[in-house]
Amino acid sequence: MVVVAAAGCAGRGVPARGAAEAVGSSHRPYTAIPSYLRGKTEPPLGPPGRWDERVPVASLSRDTPRIPDELRLRLADLDEAAISLRGTPSPRSVGEVARAAEAVAELVRRRPDLAAEADELREAARRMERAPPVESDLLIDRVLEVTDLMRIQLRAA
Repeated sequence: MVVVAAAGCAGRGVPARGAAEAVGSSHRPYTAIPSYLRGKTEPPLGPPGRWDERVPVASLSRDTPRIPDELRLRLADLDEAAISLRGTPSPRSVGEVARAAEAVAELVRRRPDLAAEADELREAARRMERAPPVESDLLIDRVLEVTDLMRIQLRAA
């Protein structure tokens, strides 16, 4: 054991002047400036809390309609149909979730900020038809989460 310790310590010594130091063993401070810190920095969209009205942004567009009552009703129908699937669902109730998801997707087709959520609702409804009970409960929870997310996005827009 003494031989191994002596051999391990024998390689360590003070490097000669001018010799390359091992990476990470230098005591000199780092002096380079990364490229992204060189020059004047400006926020890409201007000062915080303001935006350029000429730049089209889906969630900030002026022609975004207010939350229609029809969409509120369809989201409530979808929630009700999804909750009715808990326990032993009938094939008819799974079809109701699919129809409600299609109705919501039809109402939000003009809103690109809700397109991904509408697609996810349709996909979850499609997967519920053949899902085992454990996965079906997870899909029901996800449908309820997505509808809540859509309500929050509609209020924030």
